Amino acid sequence: MWLRIKKEQAPRSFVIVISNPLDAMVYAFYKVSGFPKNQVGGMAGALDSTRFRTFIAMETGYSVQDVTCMVLGGHGDTMVPITRLATIGAFLLRT
Repeated sequence: MWLRIKKEQAPRSFVIVISNPLDAMVYAFYKVSGFPKNQVGGMAGALDSTRFRTFIAMETGYSVQDVTCMVLGGHGDTMVPITRLATIGAFLLRT
């Protein structure tokens, strides 16, 4: 019901799904919402990269806002944190 109401209120909107597992959730949203496929997309890695960023901040004592990092791969065993590109401020994180 909520999806139908939103579609009726903003029929030309573009929806970005941020969830795990991404592919399944984007497809489920597309099927349930009634939005055309060119108005539904997903953002992968946002949650996992944010978690990684939070862990680095907690372990180093720096603010999350000072940490930049990324995670590649699917959510699960294929996920790889790219530690060599992680930075705190302008400095590379040493592991």
